[in-house]
Amino acid sequence: MKYDVIVVGFGTAGAVAAIAAARLGAKVLVLERTTYPGGTMTGGGVPGFYGRHPYGLTKKLFDAAKLYATCHGCSVVEALKALMESEALQAGCQIVYEAAVYEVVVDGKCVKGVRWAANGELFEAEASIVIDCTAEAVICRLAGCECTLGRASDGLCNPYTFSVLCARTEDPMSVFVANFDAGRIDQYDTPRASAELLRGLAAHVRADYAVDAKTRHELVPSDLCGVREGAHVVTEDFITLQDFFDGKRDGCTDVIAYAHSNIDTHANDMPLESTLFQDWMIASSMWGTEIWVALTRGTLVPRGWKGLLVAGRHLGVDHDLGHAVRMNDHVGRTGEAAGVMAALAAKSASPQDVMALPFEEVIANLEQMESPLAENDRFTRLSEQEILDGLSGDTPGFAMWSARCRKLTAQLKEWYLTAPEGSNLKANTAFALALLDDATGMPTLLHLASTRDEYAPKTSRKYNHKRGYASVYLLGRLGAVEAVPILKGILADLQMADKYEYHSHAIAAMIRIANAHPEHRKEIQECLLSLVHNPEWSIWARLKGTQQYVPVYNTFRTFVEHWV
Repeated sequence: MKYDVIVVGFGTAGAVAAIAAARLGAKVLVLERTTYPGGTMTGGGVPGFYGRHPYGLTKKLFDAAKLYATCHGCSVVEALKALMESEALQAGCQIVYEAAVYEVVVDGKCVKGVRWAANGELFEAEASIVIDCTAEAVICRLAGCECTLGRASDGLCNPYTFSVLCARTEDPMSVFVANFDAGRIDQYDTPRASAELLRGLAAHVRADYAVDAKTRHELVPSDLCGVREGAHVVTEDFITLQDFFDGKRDGCTDVIAYAHSNIDTHANDMPLESTLFQDWMIASSMWGTEIWVALTRGTLVPRGWKGLLVAGRHLGVDHDLGHAVRMNDHVGRTGEAAGVMAALAAKSASPQDVMALPFEEVIANLEQMESPLAENDRFTRLSEQEILDGLSGDTPGFAMWSARCRKLTAQLKEWYLTAPEGSNLKANTAFALALLDDATGMPTLLHLASTRDEYAPKTSRKYNHKRGYASVYLLGRLGAVEAVPILKGILADLQMADKYEYHSHAIAAMIRIANAHPEHRKEIQECLLSLVHNPEWSIWARLKGTQQYVPVYNTFRTFVEHWV
């Protein structure tokens, strides 16, 4: 069997990719392991848009589904399933459900087709372009493409959500979604993942379902749990959060989508995330700040490969940026772009080389939106006066980040040295200087950590971090050996308030200091090993969106033992 385009995964990205490619005249085969289209938007029970900025074909399909739901008296979730399948079939797609792809046909570094099993039989098909819309990079991993997985400290991915519980409300078009974070899952370990998912389903069971009977009627757990992150494919244009904040993405060409979200981490073990990530979340309390990220054609093309595209949350971004680039709206848009590029490439003189396509031809077939990137200026390009005003107030995060991006070390030193003791300006400039690797404000950081300062800024609508343990993080970031006695005192206090935050950041800070000062390594090793092996020591963290606390001391014990 021969096709122009094979789309593997008929989910949030794949359904849009298949329809877009077929509408441009491509002969399209769709392979889907479940029995319906839409992925997270349908089977996952999450039909909305976090960033609330869908556009292009994704928006048109969603708007049509809302109308369909009104006409047929069903929920948008079910309407999307019906509409996506109908539109794909009308465009000429051939759809195979319950298809398990087990092998990719390759010739050197070029993908030629796929092999799959369905209904007890084995099949093979060729194509000019295969689009991997599996979310877990299944096709890319089978082909042998380079991928990254998880954070640098331990390889773990963003926490997942227990299977979503769907319920009908008084509005027949609405599906109420109840979900909560459940910690980590390794979706590539089938037995362990299956056991974890069953545990997740059981967590929704309760004795009395009449509690919410007046507002909703609970129906069924969703088919898909909320796995937020897996492998990321290393692509021709691989975007890192560091490059984004350093302005290296400014003025990029070949833009096919704009992703809009906050850096929506669900991690509860922040000290194990990257320095940049903690700078943003802990030191600056910038959770909830929405960013715009330009996604280019190259983020959908596996590096060094032909005949293969990716669309979905496994596209070419690093773990840090993946927190933001995983939402329904721009995932659907990457599907549309991949479908358009695949269809155009199949008709071109170089049918397997997407990067050879004139970009003007690609963009002419994609509905465009005006660049929103200037909105990022509010946290990257504030004026010096705006920065000073921000550092003097209760919402200093934007000012800290603009000072970091503009590298205003000299000006920050001047403000710090003349700021009144105990003022917001004194503390906030000490933080801003530390973000620029400058230790001028260390006396203030040492004081805030030793007194376990309770003050929390108001930069974010929630999840602002207290100056005391944020200072502990920054002292570790600076490799401040002067902080070791203070950190030892914190770790010796097993009954303190905010124990999890202080102990977890103090452990990470001690390790950073030991790495910066090898002469203190043995002393710090003994301190940390004594702590994590103390049977009376434990730390617990709350899962986001819940009142459930889970033990994390084993995670940090392993972290310490591995470092030692």
